[in-house]
Amino acid sequence: MAISDDSDFSKPRGQRRLLYTSDPSNLAFYQVGRHLDHTPTAEFAAGDPARPEDLTGWVDELAHSGVDAYAQAVFAQGWTVFYRSEDLEHDARPQHRRFAAMLESGPSPLEVLIEQTHRRGMEFIAKIRMSDTHGSGKQGARFVLENKQWWIQENPGALDYRVDQVRSFVFEAANEIVDRFDVDGLLFNYIRFGHCFPKDVAAQSQPVMTGFLQHVREMLDRRGRDRHKDLTLGVMVPQTLEECHGLGYDIPTWIDEGLIDYVCPCDVGFADFNAPYEEFGELTRSSRCFLYPTLTPMMCRNDQATLLRPENYRALVQNFYGAGADGVAVFNYQYHWARRG
Repeated sequence: MAISDDSDFSKPRGQRRLLYTSDPSNLAFYQVGRHLDHTPTAEFAAGDPARPEDLTGWVDELAHSGVDAYAQAVFAQGWTVFYRSEDLEHDARPQHRRFAAMLESGPSPLEVLIEQTHRRGMEFIAKIRMSDTHGSGKQGARFVLENKQWWIQENPGALDYRVDQVRSFVFEAANEIVDRFDVDGLLFNYIRFGHCFPKDVAAQSQPVMTGFLQHVREMLDRRGRDRHKDLTLGVMVPQTLEECHGLGYDIPTWIDEGLIDYVCPCDVGFADFNAPYEEFGELTRSSRCFLYPTLTPMMCRNDQATLLRPENYRALVQNFYGAGADGVAVFNYQYHWARRG
């Protein structure tokens, strides 16, 4: 699907420069309620509820900060987040009781977020965690907990995408989101926590995940035609093509076949100034796929105190654009203002 021989990496393409990504509990912990307790019990959270103005105010902050696209996680560990579904369970963790009142009375938190995001001229992208193992197999929806035969044994709670039922479950969740809500696309988060296949067969399982993305791409294109708009598909993946290959993610094929609209190389824990982002730039610059390397605020893994300073961010972003980036994605940025709790 090559369209150009643009070797001038200094010129970013497209209009999207800043993509803000937010995890399932970021809003519940830091942006809603009266901020009295960031790790509440279910009873406390229900008594400290989210209000629509909390969510619209949060979106306004993003808009004031120059964000072009807001990607909010809405599905993780088999749970829906910020909306209810007839077929899926809502996030059962205590902090998400903060949204119970809005979910009962309506509109749902997800509808409020989408409406305000569009009102402020930004894209709203629904983010899906592809392999979330928080809780090490002791946390998640019944589909996850009751189907241990489909777990990746070395990663308790991670589902094996070689299993037809697993792919169907995740696909139907994505399909429902796109069907019910006015989203502008999907973002698949493969770095939480990386493994969709057992390690010993992951590389040879690349066609399985490619086939899954083909199915999703067809769905997005079909629904996009019905709505007279383009629905995008992006991926957050490890920062080297070698890692992606070893995990079963065939990035060159995804780009060449036009399955994804953008790729976000990302580390799960810290900012990497020396990752070979140019590997991705060489692929994307000869395609219609955009490149948004991802910055995180932490200097090194497990260091919860030392965060990047403005000069560090400038240096990191300069490296991104030098490698052919078209914009920048942001992950876990809330650490800058959310050290409480």
